Amino acid sequence: MKCVRSMRWGRPRGPLAGRSVLNDLWSFSADTSTWSFAGGSHGINSRGQFDSELWPGARQGHVSWHTVANEVCLFAGRGYGSEAFGYLNDMWCFSIDGAQWSAVGGSQTPGEVSVHTGGDAWPGALARAAAVKDQEGVVWLFGGFGYAATGSAGYLHDLWTWGADTDQ
Repeated sequence: MKCVRSMRWGRPRGPLAGRSVLNDLWSFSADTSTWSFAGGSHGINSRGQFDSELWPGARQGHVSWHTVANEVCLFAGRGYGSEAFGYLNDMWCFSIDGAQWSAVGGSQTPGEVSVHTGGDAWPGALARAAAVKDQEGVVWLFGGFGYAATGSAGYLHDLWTWGADTDQ
């Protein structure tokens, strides 16, 4: 069976448009042309779960990609961390084989600034960035709107790489 893996967090349409974000996860089977619900809160504006039941908070404007380890990873966006709404810099990966999330890094609290040096380097909270995965499995992340290392918010021109397929 061939399955197209896609992930979308975003705003509901209709009467909830503009006021709410979602955290549900669906998979689409190209063989049967059907959607299957993989999990989520069944509600709007859900906070992230960082305890024994890991699940990212509702959001929009994130980036996502598929790894060679058969995971779908999600980074940043504008939505809910563990408590508050804002720009996020958390990263999550969903194991398609194991059907569970893992929190990879970043903060549970919105509004974190970029750290550009040392072993703690990590992009700041942002949304609407561009991301692409190259042939070696390295994810390239550029720009977006969020928090720079200076703490100021605005349009970013940072370029980051993440070697998830090689665990770097």
